[in-house]
Parts: sequence; structure tokens; C-alpha cells
Amino acid sequence: MKTTCDKSRTAKRSVTPLAILLLSLAVGCGSAAGELERSGDDLSGGTGTSDGARASDGTGADGGIEGSGGMADSGGTTGGADGTGGADGGAGSGGPTDPNAGVGCTLAWSSGFETGFPGEWLSYDTGAYSPDGTMPPDRVSAWTIVDDASGEPVYSGGHSYRGWIEAPASGSHRAYPVLHTDVRTPLVNTFMVYLDADYSQLSPTEWIHFGTWGNQDSEGAGTWFLHTMSVRDGQLHFAHTSPFDGEYIGPSPRADFPVGRWVRISMYIHYEGTDGFIQVWQDGVPMLRAQVSKLADNPGTNLTRAHWGMYAHRDVSQGIQYNDDIGIWELDVPLSDFQTEPDCYLGR
Repeated sequence: MKTTCDKSRTAKRSVTPLAILLLSLAVGCGSAAGELERSGDDLSGGTGTSDGARASDGTGADGGIEGSGGMADSGGTTGGADGTGGADGGAGSGGPTDPNAGVGCTLAWSSGFETGFPGEWLSYDTGAYSPDGTMPPDRVSAWTIVDDASGEPVYSGGHSYRGWIEAPASGSHRAYPVLHTDVRTPLVNTFMVYLDADYSQLSPTEWIHFGTWGNQDSEGAGTWFLHTMSVRDGQLHFAHTSPFDGEYIGPSPRADFPVGRWVRISMYIHYEGTDGFIQVWQDGVPMLRAQVSKLADNPGTNLTRAHWGMYAHRDVSQGIQYNDDIGIWELDVPLSDFQTEPDCYLGR
């Protein structure tokens, strides 16, 4: 089932960001999602399972560079608040021209963690969710929802996601909610992320994950492919793409990913059957692009799996990640300009 609400989806880019935020909060559509699992060190694609069990390690070395594997599918349908893209940069006398002005954005799903858990997420918890924000017994990583009264970072509204790590683990840290959905591509996924981590305590091979995206096979057999984005060696990288780490297209010299502040991420995703393309902007600046050649094994055109938050290499011993204003936006047509960040957003 597509992640949409029974509200009008005709509003387009002429609506202001504030109106979008108010609309999404007012509609308050929920969704159900499912847990993503894999047999390597990242929540990766491959042959899935349907009983919720975690697949065995396909690489034999849990904690290495994100690998591929299986999925625990808890099913579920999804829903989200309708919204629109941003204001047209070409409007008004003498205003700048937006090369993507003809690309209409329609909000298919969103979360600002305002409705608690499960809210718009799947009611599925492996023990990582902490309602009171304390570390659950026998765990070294967890996630919770914080409010602005706590003094912790909240980008907009009154709440945000917080995932944190206190010590190394026997297997990859997995502390996040997840989403099963069915949204056609091309689309744009926007979200705000705030990373608080000491890069000097991370080895070059240790990673802290920001996002996982993928599709289920068209025959529904449970097999799927994915691609991910993480910080490794202090810098933003893809994984499971071609090239594997993605092609860097950002400013030179290449800077470390910012810590201690909110960063806006916009991810363009276009699955085209057996091939596809992705690109990410960081605070409006193009940073990485890649082909999604693994679609050749599991062709498809829709996004059906996604998650964001604190998923990390098993040897990572510290770090906090906050997420807010996550939105998935359907596009009317594919992008034609890849220098300009798509004008789809939530709560900016």
C-alpha cells in the first residue's frame, strides 16, 4: 500500500514551508513499517526472511564495511501527511530561476517524531527503544524520542529522534525505528541529522549510518536490494552502489561531515527497473552520486524499505545521532538539473 493519506495531493510548490509543516502536523496521518535486517554489517538487501529472525552473517565478519544480507519483514501498511514542495524560486519580478521549477513535489510520508512511537513507524521493537531515555538492560546502544524541554537538539516542532552508543557491541549497533512503504520513484528523501561523535575515536573502517533505502522484488518473494549512506573516516560515503562508496562531487578539499550542528540531507532516488541513480545534497551542496546497479538482481521502480538513525559498526564505542523532519516526496518527473538541490522540504 502506498504511503499516502486520504487528503488532497494536488497542492504543489506554491505553498510555503510553514504551511507544509502546519498541514503535516494537522493531518497527523500514521503509518506502519517493518524492521529491516541483513546478514552483513549494514541493514542490507539480499535474501529476506519472513519470521522476524535475523539472518546469519553473510560476510563472516560482523562489524566490517556494510555488507549485504537478509531482511526480517513484519509487513504493515503506511500513511503520511500530504504536503508540497517549496516556493518557486522563479516567482516574482527579477527572482532567480529554479531549473527544477517544473518538478512538482508531493509529500508521501513524513515523521518529526511528534506522535511518539510507534506513531507513523511500525510497532516493532527489538529492545533498542527506550521510552524514558535510559539504556535498556544488556544493551550498549539505544534510541528514544526527546522533547525541547530536555535541552537536547530539536530542529522543529517539539520532538526529535535520539540514538546513542555507550560501548562496543558484539554485533553491529542497531538502534532506530524502521519503515516499510511503497512509494514510486523518482523521489526525494529529505531529513535533518545532528551528529555528536569524536572522529578521533573511530578507526577508518568504522562507520556510523545515516540512511538505508531499497526495494522489494516485484514478485514479493522477500528478496530485495539496498543502498546505504554513512560517515566513515569522518566523511560521507555511500555503500552498495557503483562505485561502491559513491562518486564524490563536492567541494575540494573534501571536508569531514559536520558534527555538533543540524545538517540538511536531500537524497534523490530514481529506480528504473534494472538500473537507477542516486545523488545526495548536504546543506544544498551536491556531495555524492552513484548508479544503483544492484537493481539488476532485483528490478523495481518503487521505494519499499527505508530507515534512518543510529546503526553503526560494532567497535564504535561512543556517539549520539539526532534526526528530525524526515520526508519522502514523490516527484512528477525526474530531475533534469543535478547541481541545484530539489525544492522539496519539510520544516526548513
